[in-house]
Formats: sequence, structure tokens, C-alpha cells
Amino acid sequence: EDRAGAFFAFTSNVDAHHFDWFRACEIRECHGNIELFQCAKPCSSAIWRAPRNFSFQVDKASMLALAPSSGADPDTPAASAESIQ
Repeated sequence: EDRAGAFFAFTSNVDAHHFDWFRACEIRECHGNIELFQCAKPCSSAIWRAPRNFSFQVDKASMLALAPSSGADPDTPAASAESIQ
């Protein structure tokens, strides 16, 4: 069954911790979570999980992620990322 029961959790936490205790259909995240990614530009409507070893550098002055140095397009999901669309 993929429907919420008598209750659901509404959370602003972004750590996806609620998925340890509730089914996905019982969780409403107003800010999303840090385990799911999507393009900042409209390059795709896909939502994906980054590989477990994925990391990026953050500019501490602006708090923005720095562009990848590998030449990869930062707005395109990695080929090894798992699409969950």
C-alpha cells in the first residue's frame, strides 16, 4: 500500500532522517532533502540520488557549490547516478 495511514510527518529537516521511521508516502518535506538532487537549470525533470562517494567543494564566502573541475556539466546528472523519476 502506497498511501499514508491516519497520519503523516511534515518536516523541514533536510537530512532524510524521517525515512528511517516512516514510509515515503507518510512524509512531506517542505525543503526537500540532501539525498535527492535535481538540475538548477531546466536541463531535465529527473530527480536522482548521487553515488555514495559523491562530494563537492563549497565556497565558504558565498556558500555556493564550486563548479566541478573534471569538465563535467554541473547541471546534468552523473551517468552513475540513480534516477528515481
